Amino acid sequence: MIKTVFIDFDGVLRHWSKHDIKEAEATMGLPDGVLYRYAFKPDHLLPTITGKQSHNDWIVQVEKAISYDFDLDSAIKMTQAWMKAGSFIDRSFLNRIKATFPEADFVLITNATDKLDEDLATNHLLYSFNMIINSSSVGVAKPDIEIFKYALEATKTAPEHAVFIDDSHENIMSAEKLGILGVHHTDPIRTLTMLNAIKQSSFAFH
Repeated sequence: MIKTVFIDFDGVLRHWSKHDIKEAEATMGLPDGVLYRYAFKPDHLLPTITGKQSHNDWIVQVEKAISYDFDLDSAIKMTQAWMKAGSFIDRSFLNRIKATFPEADFVLITNATDKLDEDLATNHLLYSFNMIINSSSVGVAKPDIEIFKYALEATKTAPEHAVFIDDSHENIMSAEKLGILGVHHTDPIRTLTMLNAIKQSSFAFH
């Protein structure tokens, strides 16, 4: 029986619009994808999602890096587009997962910055989960297996009674090393089909 559903945020429940950023890159004559290449460089991203620097410090760091390689005006406009980028929450998907496991606890486990609570509140999601595990608060980020150990201990869940949904195959493989059932999310229909299969399997063994 599944007692705890661990679920990722970005790429599973929240989806970012790339239009504004692509438009800003094109307007500034910058290479396509340049913002994310700087933002997600390990030496920029990892300190942010493990709580060693703030979300605002991350933005400043990325802006400086872009300005060194291009120019300050482009860097400022790119980070402004980044901060204003739109997103949408797939509430229907979340509700359907909850309907699949109505008796389970739902725990957000995400590599996020210190801005997560603000983002959840803005999107009316702050009370949608039984627990929120934010890598920047824990001090360790997926796919490090320690965050999954922390999650199991914090929720008092045996791994065989947990399922983890994430859009990163690497993160899924890490969780599965502990015996957590992993669902690699690529689209809602496929994920819901896999979750239903897990639910039926859990009934067969109880």
